[in-house]
Amino acid sequence: MFKREKVIEFLKQRGCKEVESKSGKYKKFSRLEREDFYFVGRNGALRVGKNASQSISLTRFINEKI
Repeated sequence: MFKREKVIEFLKQRGCKEVESKSGKYKKFSRLEREDFYFVGRNGALRVGKNASQSISLTRFINEKI
């Protein structure tokens, strides 16, 4: 299993749903109780924010959990 698949599975286990993304680089996920989105890059990088260009990286925090 690739890192990207592991990150996506991690998000889905926590109740995130994939939503349509305008970005070709990232898959976009949301949670009902949050206003911002999670973005998963091609190599498994995880970011959070209102959009991909203004998001911050969470990759270092998630590497321990997947």
